[in-house]
Amino acid sequence: MSSDPIGYFSDRAQDYARWRPGYPAAAVEAALRGLPRPVRAVDVASGTGIATRAFAAAGCEVVGVEPDPRMLALARAEGGPRCVQGRAEALPLADASQDLVLAAQAFHWFERDAALREFHRVLRPGGRLALLWNLRARDTDFMAVYAAVVEKAQLYTEASGKRVSRQRCASPAESPWFVDAESSSVPNPEPLTWDGVVGRISSASYFPREGRQREELLADLRLAFGRFAVEGRVTYAQTTELTLATRAD
Repeated sequence: MSSDPIGYFSDRAQDYARWRPGYPAAAVEAALRGLPRPVRAVDVASGTGIATRAFAAAGCEVVGVEPDPRMLALARAEGGPRCVQGRAEALPLADASQDLVLAAQAFHWFERDAALREFHRVLRPGGRLALLWNLRARDTDFMAVYAAVVEKAQLYTEASGKRVSRQRCASPAESPWFVDAESSSVPNPEPLTWDGVVGRISSASYFPREGRQREELLADLRLAFGRFAVEGRVTYAQTTELTLATRAD
């Protein structure tokens, strides 16, 4: 089974860029609160630059670091913040050069200890780590069906020999490199058309790109969409979970 996720999103980078959700301004502001301005920040595993651009819009001097060439190319095509190739465990940045290390929808893919040690290296004393995830709810009729489809897709993908990561929120303070971890959440619901539903789930690394399994899973979603859509849209219910921690001395 492949354990290195680099390349998992190469064949769905376009779907990722178009259909993945953004991050609420309140979560961005919470990540930046109290840091000296302008904040020097790195977005680790920046993908197509969704979080990179959000933090740049908030006034950060931010660079994105992304290992996948196709994701990186899409981020660069969007313009805006500088994006470079690299990975979490070996950042192409100088020691103590950053006020903030950001990982949005990505920390669960890293080699945890190696990445946290590297984040500690590039942060200045007193610098901050911010981990963000957009997490699906399960407590609405449509989202319950969506969750069941996700589980089926994940099991199918694991059976095919590809890694699936179900971990999301984590406390970096469980390591020796960070202290004072705290978590918060912000609602981040999103109305989606049927095309949006297909695009969103197709952007996931575990969802089949073609074949019978894909068609069967989409048929389940289509049935739920027909039942629960209002004026051609369903609410994709989610919260943005934010974990902050401070660089240990």
